[in-house]
Amino acid sequence: MTFMGYPRADSRAGIRNFIAVISTVSCANHVANSIAAQSPFAMPVTHEAGCLQFAQDLELTKRTIRNMGLHPNAGAVIFVGLGCEQVDARGPSRHPSRRGPWAAC
Repeated sequence: MTFMGYPRADSRAGIRNFIAVISTVSCANHVANSIAAQSPFAMPVTHEAGCLQFAQDLELTKRTIRNMGLHPNAGAVIFVGLGCEQVDARGPSRHPSRRGPWAAC
């Protein structure tokens, strides 16, 4: 039996190879959806958080957004922010465990 997946540099494998377009704040969801609509290989990942969060709530949002980008089915990741949110789009893209194309915009 042969596994027809996509090997990742961190030794994991994905069974899909999509571009994850992840919003860092709920008001950037429409931008993430618009970017993802430009490619059949892109998938928007949106949520309803990222503004007016503090302490543990904010850390949970940051960790969740970062970990969505670390999913092995994501061959590339684009983090989308508007610049006013508490979760800086450049932050998750600098995560040392990611071995693949990440971008922040």
